[in-house]
Amino acid sequence: MDDHFEIPVVYNGKELSLPARLVSAGYITRIEVTVENDVILFEPDEEGGYRAMFNHLTEIDKTVVPVELLQKIVSVLKSANK
Repeated sequence: MDDHFEIPVVYNGKELSLPARLVSAGYITRIEVTVENDVILFEPDEEGGYRAMFNHLTEIDKTVVPVELLQKIVSVLKSANK
């Protein structure tokens, strides 16, 4: 099984193809998405959506991933999960 795939997202008028992979953690399968140099884990929540978790604390001089982009990624994940 190939656990690597791309997530297509339209953000700020640009079409992005974000690299992603499935990560098993006990009973949960998380989705690891790379946005520029940041790795974000998305895991299912109780409401049927996804919550974003960062693997590290973002340093002050690094770019923070915009909330709107995280919401777009979650929207794509939810639509693919139907």
